[in-house]
Amino acid sequence: MMKTAALNLLAKQGFSIIPLKQDKRPYLDSWREFQTRQPTEEEVEQWWTQWPDANIGIVTGAVSGLVVVDADGIEGLQWMREHLPKTGVYAQTGKGWHAYFKHPGGKISGKVRLAPEIDIRADGNYVVAPPSVHASGFVYRWEFPPGFDGFNELADFPRQDNADINLAGVKPLTSLAPVPKGQRNDTLASLVGKWITVNKLSLDECLLMAGAWNKTLTQPLPGYEVERTVKSIFDSDARNHPGDGTPEVEVVQEPEPEQETVCTLPESVLHPGGLMEQLMDYMEQSSAVSHPVFNLAGSIAAVGTLAGQKYMTETGLRTNFYCLAIGYSGAGKDAPQAAIPQVFNRASQSAAACLAGNGATSEAAILRWIANENRARALYLLDEIGLLLAAMKRPQSPAAEIPSLLMKLFSGADRSFSRQYADQNANIDVKWHHVSLYGASTPDRFWESMSMGETTDGFLARCLIFESRHDVERPKKETYQQVPKLLIDAVTKLANVTPEMATEGNLCSIPAPKKIYKSPEAAEFFGPWDDKYHELRNKYLKTNEALSSIYGRAAEHAHKLALTHAISLQGPEINAVGLVSVQWACALIDALLANTAAQIENNIAESDFQKFTQRAIKAIRAYVATHKDKPGAPRWYIENFLKGQDSIVVDRVLKKLIGSGRLIEQSWQGKAGRQTTIFCLARVNDGND
Repeated sequence: MMKTAALNLLAKQGFSIIPLKQDKRPYLDSWREFQTRQPTEEEVEQWWTQWPDANIGIVTGAVSGLVVVDADGIEGLQWMREHLPKTGVYAQTGKGWHAYFKHPGGKISGKVRLAPEIDIRADGNYVVAPPSVHASGFVYRWEFPPGFDGFNELADFPRQDNADINLAGVKPLTSLAPVPKGQRNDTLASLVGKWITVNKLSLDECLLMAGAWNKTLTQPLPGYEVERTVKSIFDSDARNHPGDGTPEVEVVQEPEPEQETVCTLPESVLHPGGLMEQLMDYMEQSSAVSHPVFNLAGSIAAVGTLAGQKYMTETGLRTNFYCLAIGYSGAGKDAPQAAIPQVFNRASQSAAACLAGNGATSEAAILRWIANENRARALYLLDEIGLLLAAMKRPQSPAAEIPSLLMKLFSGADRSFSRQYADQNANIDVKWHHVSLYGASTPDRFWESMSMGETTDGFLARCLIFESRHDVERPKKETYQQVPKLLIDAVTKLANVTPEMATEGNLCSIPAPKKIYKSPEAAEFFGPWDDKYHELRNKYLKTNEALSSIYGRAAEHAHKLALTHAISLQGPEINAVGLVSVQWACALIDALLANTAAQIENNIAESDFQKFTQRAIKAIRAYVATHKDKPGAPRWYIENFLKGQDSIVVDRVLKKLIGSGRLIEQSWQGKAGRQTTIFCLARVNDGND
């Protein structure tokens, strides 16, 4: 990834590139020659072959045509806003922001601490560029403000003696006084209101300022919460003060950028209460990075496992779940994997026995584990489900038979299981079982490992996909590892419930779970909701097997989730599934299935070429979403989404989409008067025009 990014910055932008260590020092003994000449592609290839994890340095100054202003905090951001024009490219760094400007010619000297938290990087300097990784673990990222055409529209750096800039008028926009944990949201809301009404900041500027302010807190807010607060205050101000000059933007009638959302679940769903929320709180407290969407997935799998074969729905369903957490690397997917063992191992022997670890490497490995009745309740915690799915596609791989086995175990939790092998001594008999899993993967790796066939064979339909493509948070400096006694007691109480046992063939003793019915109000609510998905299943039965398959499992998932939620709230003494639990389960399934359906449509293709066309459309949607004044995206942006495909492939993809009527090619005049070719999504005629 680093090598590709470095080559793109060299070839497409004409920047002088050097490899850097994580401490920002160059790998090269001398990099002076690259202050006057750009390296060749062969040199860049050689460097990143020798140091594949090297960060990317851009040599600033005339050689790259760049001057970069480095703002390390709130005061730095305020100084930039007061003294410099807005430009086409910014980069978020480990401490603040880099603003990229066009070099004005001649020699511009770099300056350190020109103002509080401000450095100028020009001739004879370099900066760390995205997607480099900061020593803290933060990944540098590009930001392209609306109204600008990226690197094609950098503002000119002002030619002036920087040392003579008058800083007397600079006033910080925020107070750096400590903010108690319970007052963070209110304080941020107050600040945003001031920035909008007094300082006249735009939404982008408010988000920049809020992010910098958040980093100053001893316990920062999650990034998605900061963004939600800022946008909420901004929207409220727009409603209360209409006609203040905010231009209306004509929106392309295409779906929103496909699930590139901060959080895919409603806020109410993320607070289930009871044991599940206790587990989620511990995951957040004990992990350097976590996220409520993934914590919810882990808590469902954990509580469902503890209740396994002890309770069942009125239709005979057990509380086994396949929960998959899909998000970017370092975004908090591993928080449940670390926290659940901490809790289970400290609770009781019955809880600890539920941990099956990361050993789902083959069909035989899974069966041998659950064949032992003491381990029949098994929760698998899988680090990278995407890699496992890829291995399943190799016929000789031991993992090739796992999907079929998981489907049988999922739907056969009410019966025994037997596997016969050619060597009869290897035969495995499972008297009873209750297998759940929590698996994690990145969006690209998971969805690109999934074929159209795998969406229709039932495996995906049996999974609950918890996806959140939020930005990676800065890791907390301190975590709280001790498991609360109340949590240990609640887990122990549920884990130690002993179900009644019944006999099956050959006097085999198996659990006889207690049947829990819905309350009359809950059943009345569930009926119409169930009818909705039954109709959707039949609607797509002949036209889209993938959608029909996932809609066909909606009621089953909701029954099980409602029971698990009720157990979480009521504990082992549960006597009925109430209306609150059913409403929570139905709302969760609505959100999860909406996301899964969108991902199937936008990411799963019959062929590589179809996948490239999907990526091109995704690129345009993403560009339009962040460049509100443009109806389409330039070719270079689309190429980045096609991940290194050569120009011939890009041409074929664009021509096919234009020929099919899905894209329109048009000329666009930027602010500097430069004509640019952009590719726009064709409008959808919904019959209302």
